[in-house]
Amino acid sequence: MDAASEVTEVTNSAAITKMTYEPIKSFEELMHYGGEIITTCDNGNDVRDSSSELTLPLEQDAMNIVSRQRVIPCPERTVPLNRNFSNVKVTLDGRHVKSAECPKTLVCHDFKGGYGDDRFVDGTDNHENYIFRHWLHTDVFVYFSHHFLTIPPIGWINAAHQHGVKILGTIITEWTDGVKLCNEILRDSVTIDKVVDNLTLVAKDYGFEGYLVNIENELAETQVPLMLEFVEKLTKSLKHVSPDNLVIWYDSVTIEGKLKWQDCLNDLNKPFFLACDGIYLNYNWDDEKLNHSVEKAGERRFDVYVGVDVFGRGCYGGGGTNTCLAVEKAHSHQLSYAIFAPGWTFECHPYESFQQLDDALWMPCYPYFYFRCLKDEFYPTDRFELLSPGSDATCNKFKVLFSSNFSMGYGTKWYEFGQEPVCKSWFDLSRQAFQPVLWLSNNSNLILTSSTSLEDSKSDKVSYDMTTGFSGGGSLRICNLKRSPNYVNPFKFCPIWFPLQIPLSSKRMSIAVLAAWKSVSVDHQLQIYLEVVQKNLQIKKILLGSVDNLADSVGGKYYIHLKLSHFFQEYNGNSSTSSLTSAGISKGTEVEFFFRKNNYDEKEINGWRMSCFLFDLDETQINKYVWINSIKVGAEGDISLGFLSLAQIIHYSDLE
Repeated sequence: MDAASEVTEVTNSAAITKMTYEPIKSFEELMHYGGEIITTCDNGNDVRDSSSELTLPLEQDAMNIVSRQRVIPCPERTVPLNRNFSNVKVTLDGRHVKSAECPKTLVCHDFKGGYGDDRFVDGTDNHENYIFRHWLHTDVFVYFSHHFLTIPPIGWINAAHQHGVKILGTIITEWTDGVKLCNEILRDSVTIDKVVDNLTLVAKDYGFEGYLVNIENELAETQVPLMLEFVEKLTKSLKHVSPDNLVIWYDSVTIEGKLKWQDCLNDLNKPFFLACDGIYLNYNWDDEKLNHSVEKAGERRFDVYVGVDVFGRGCYGGGGTNTCLAVEKAHSHQLSYAIFAPGWTFECHPYESFQQLDDALWMPCYPYFYFRCLKDEFYPTDRFELLSPGSDATCNKFKVLFSSNFSMGYGTKWYEFGQEPVCKSWFDLSRQAFQPVLWLSNNSNLILTSSTSLEDSKSDKVSYDMTTGFSGGGSLRICNLKRSPNYVNPFKFCPIWFPLQIPLSSKRMSIAVLAAWKSVSVDHQLQIYLEVVQKNLQIKKILLGSVDNLADSVGGKYYIHLKLSHFFQEYNGNSSTSSLTSAGISKGTEVEFFFRKNNYDEKEINGWRMSCFLFDLDETQINKYVWINSIKVGAEGDISLGFLSLAQIIHYSDLE
C-alpha cells in the first residue's frame, strides 16, 4: 500500500472505504510515481493508469473483499503554508530577535512507527490519540517512520501549515535493505535525476516542504560522490518549486562511506551539510563537540540542529521531563534544536496523564525557545460600511488577524455555537484550531490538564475541557479562584498568550476582540489584555473593556457597528472553526455589536457570553504606539473560553 490509499472496512457486510495517507515502501513504487503502471486483477485483466493518481496493485483482504489502493493526494483539502508571520521572534521575557539571528526548533515526530489513526484523511472516532499543540516555537516539523519514503498524513500537514510551520517527510535507508536501496538510487546520474524528479513531485503533490535524509547504512567509496550529487540536486530541485522548501541531512554516514555517527559537525559530514539546508546531529554530543560544531558551521550555526532524544538514549540530561537540560545546553552554544520523539509523553504513559506530562516536558524548555509572531493580513480581507455621525460613509478594511476555538483536534463531542449536533468521539488533526502559547509560570502550582470532568476545580489551572464548548471539540477552562489560598492576580495570571507584531501606522484604526465564554458565577470574569509597544519601546498592558482602555482610545468620537459574522472568516481557504464561517452563521445566530461612547458590548448565544471589545485609535493615539505586541488572556475566578478572535479595522475617508 502506498502514499494515499483507500482502506476498506466491513460493517454489516457492507464495504466502507476510508482514504489514508501511506508511505512509499520501495524504490519501484517511487520510480513509478506519476507514470504508467500495469496491475493484474483477480479476473486476470490488466489495469493501466498513466495519471499522477497512480493505481497500485489491487489487494484482497481476509474477508475476500477486493479494495482498490490508490495514490491520491488531496490538494483541495490541504492548507497552504501560512506565511503571515513576522521576521522577528520573541522570547518568553519579551525580548525581540530577528528570525535569522536566533536558533530554530525542529520537532521530529517518531510515534509508534507512524501511520496510526493519524493516517486517515477524515480522521477516526478514537479521541485517545497523540496530538501536538506547541506550534508557535516550532519552525520545522518532521513526520518520521522507518519506511523508505515517509509522506506526512494530511492532518499533520494542515495543523503545521496553519501555524506557519514547514513540514518534512523522511527519506530513510537502513542496514541491508538500505544498501540495496542506495545501489538503486545511486546507480548513475540519470537515475539520480529521475529519483529527484519524483521526490520533488511527491512533495509538491502532497503539499509538504521537503525531506529529512537519513542514510543509516554504509556506502561504497564510489557511491559517496553520487550521494553528495543526490543531496545537492534534491535541494536545488525543491528550491526551484518553492524557496520555502528544505532538505536536512541526518548525521549518520560519513564521506568515507562509513556508518559512524559523529554527534557534531566536522570534516567527515560537512560536505553533506554544505550540499543542503542543514544537519541534524546525532544525540551523543558533549560541550566539546558542540563547540566544534559552532566553529565548523561559521555563519550557518543556526542550520546545525542539535539532536535531543526525549527517550534519553545516550542524550545529555537523560530525556523525559529533563529534556530541558539538553535544550538549555544547545541554547548556551546558540545552536538550533532537533527534538526527537516527543510522543514519549503519550506512548509510554497512561492516556489520562498525557496533557500534564506533555507540559512537564515542554514548558521547562520555553525559556530557551523563540516564539514566532503573527503579523498583519493573516486572513483575507472583508469590507463593510461604517457610518460616522456628521460625515459621509467611510470604506473600511476589516481583517481577522487570528481566530481560534482552541480545539486540539480531538473530542468526545462536536460543538457548534454552544450546541451539540454530534455527540461522539472524534480525532482529526485537520480540525485542530490555531493554538496559543499556554504558559504556566514555574513559580506557581498551575498545571495543564485534559479533563472530562468539571468537578475538579479546587486548584488554579488551565485545562482543555471536552465537556463544554462553543465550537469544535471543547474549550479552555481557566481557574484562578479568588477564594483559593493560591489566588494569583489576573494581571499576572495570563496563561493564554498570542505573540503578535502588528504595526500601528494608519491614521485611524480600531482593534476589535471577540470572545465566547461562560463562568460558573456572575462574579467570575474574563480578563483580556492588549499589550502595545510605545515609542520608547516600553510595553503598555491595557485591560480591554476597562475605563482606562476607554480613556486611551478615541472615546465615542465615532460610531462603529460590527456583526458576529465579520469575525468568522476562512483562514487560507480552510476554516479551522468548521461551520463558524460567515456563510455558516444562520439568521437566528447572527448578532450585532454597537460602539459609540462605549468600548464593550455583549450578547448571548446558547448560554455563551459573546463579548466584543474595542480599542479605537485615531492619529493622536496611534502616534503613541509602534505595534501591538500580544494578546494575553486570564481570569478572575473560573471561566470557560470557547472562542477568541482579533480583528483590525482600518478606516479610509471617502475624501482621502
